[in-house]
Amino acid sequence: MLRLIKCEFWKLKRKKFVLFVIFAALLFPIPFTALIINGGIGNMDAFEGLYEMLISMGEPVMLPCILGIIAAMLFFMERDNGTLKNLRAVPVPSWKIATAKIAVLFVLGFLYSTMTVVSAMIGGVITGGVITDVAGKLGIAALTGILYTAAILPVVIAIIFFNRSYIFSIILTFFYTMFN
Repeated sequence: MLRLIKCEFWKLKRKKFVLFVIFAALLFPIPFTALIINGGIGNMDAFEGLYEMLISMGEPVMLPCILGIIAAMLFFMERDNGTLKNLRAVPVPSWKIATAKIAVLFVLGFLYSTMTVVSAMIGGVITGGVITDVAGKLGIAALTGILYTAAILPVVIAIIFFNRSYIFSIILTFFYTMFN
């Protein structure tokens, strides 16, 4: 199973969108940091306020959208490249391939959430805040990333079931995220 997950990551390495996801996780706190520098957030420390804003407002919007797009890429990649018929000839059950793709989504959700906390720490240092309880905040972020990934699984099932196009999958992901 680990080999299948590794192969899925190799396939995603060719796509530039995954690098954009990591870059977005690092850039998303910049507007919140500017907000803290300009107006402050009451009696909270800069890092605490930045962390709270990212976990409560940033991740619920960005993470499901990004994971839905990556899920569409993972599940349509073989169909678009014409390698789906080759996968059917390999003696690996389809459920194992699908499980590997979903495991990749969970790893990416975990990485996005932890990178968001790291960038919040950088923003907290820039604003002059005191960084406290790093292990607890990383644990909450990791759990949040895993739970948001689990929450996007109905969209992944719809993407597989309808087997339409990228546009349909992205629209479905955005509607799911906005109505969530």
